[in-house]
Amino acid sequence: MYAAAYAAADLQASRRLSVTPGVRVDRFQRTHATTISPRLAASLDLGRGTTARASVGRYTRPLFGAEYVRNDLKPEKAIHYVVGVEDKVTEGVTASVAGFYNDLGDLVVQDRSLVVDDALQAYINRGTGRAIGAEVGVRVRRAGFFGWLSYTASRATRDDQNGMGSRLFDYDQTHNLILVGSYKWRSWSFGGRWQFTTGEPFTPVDGSVFFSDLGVYLPELARTNSGRYDNAHQLDLRVDRKWTFAAWNLSAYLDVTNVYAHARTQGYQYNFDYTEKQPIASLPILPAFGVRV
Repeated sequence: MYAAAYAAADLQASRRLSVTPGVRVDRFQRTHATTISPRLAASLDLGRGTTARASVGRYTRPLFGAEYVRNDLKPEKAIHYVVGVEDKVTEGVTASVAGFYNDLGDLVVQDRSLVVDDALQAYINRGTGRAIGAEVGVRVRRAGFFGWLSYTASRATRDDQNGMGSRLFDYDQTHNLILVGSYKWRSWSFGGRWQFTTGEPFTPVDGSVFFSDLGVYLPELARTNSGRYDNAHQLDLRVDRKWTFAAWNLSAYLDVTNVYAHARTQGYQYNFDYTEKQPIASLPILPAFGVRV
């Protein structure tokens, strides 16, 4: 259980410059911790439809899962820096580019050497991390049509301070490209989304050792998150139709997820001695139909 309060003020420093200072206060009841997170955002009108923006702020998050059982851990914290420019290219078309850097601290890690009589003693606020990247985007809004294109390149690493150096975060994605579009014609609506993402990191199995006491093979793991799953991409399509009557409306839709059935790899299943593996994949295609009255 936790409570939070946030306050901010929009200040017009000049005709072109606006500044928004703010502060958030979080109270994490279980760990008896209170954090104060100041934030600042600024927007500068450069003229001719171009605006520059920058922000910096401190953020904290509560503990999750088994971490939450302990009441002497501190909330994880991060300082976010963002700077970018947005330009109105022409009527209904806007382009933007932004860079970001996140500095993370007090990350909860596991150190099994700390365990004396309880496995939860392995959790400790000792990790650090950083994420850096850039994003470009284009938004288009014309008669009956809305769409946007977004591409993000980033790298997120963390150091658990276990002598192994830095490693990738579990959900690090080097590339993330999204293309979305929708068109409305009379009582019909058509929409689609295509997305490409770099495969998430995972820890490969380098080999195995036979444990004769139990008669089983035990895996030998490579460096944490030193491998990646296959790149993922999929196309989603949706069609809506609406009928309007005197006293009621009827609408129906057909939604198809992953149209060309490119299943995403979510893990691997190994044979008994870890010499062969098969991918564990998501659903290749998922159609859905609905009606609303």
